[in-house]
Amino acid sequence: MRVPCLPTGRDSSRGHKKIMMNEPQKPKEQFIIELDELFKKYELRRMRDSFFERTAILIIAAAGLIAALAWEDALKQLFKDIFGEISTTTEKIFYSLVVTGIAVLISLSLGKAIKKRVTKNNLDSRN
Repeated sequence: MRVPCLPTGRDSSRGHKKIMMNEPQKPKEQFIIELDELFKKYELRRMRDSFFERTAILIIAAAGLIAALAWEDALKQLFKDIFGEISTTTEKIFYSLVVTGIAVLISLSLGKAIKKRVTKNNLDSRN
């Protein structure tokens, strides 16, 4: 029967040392086992953290969708009060273009503000 071997860089001509299954573990082998257990534990922790992170992202996205629907109703009502009933396809397309334009302007403004803040924080952290 063949006994499993671990490389040690010494002992036999092939650089392997025989380890019996019922032999007490040496510090090096114990370290390898503990390291393996640590990696398994870390992977599970990372998966759990990833799960919670993605769940939080989905909840935030759902809240964003609800907010977008609320704004959509408010903007429709405002558009209706200013321009009258939206009934034709042309009016609906015009309404969609106006809402898209507002969304793009808000996105650009927020993007610039965030970029300025990040740049400022990076400069402050260097000093």
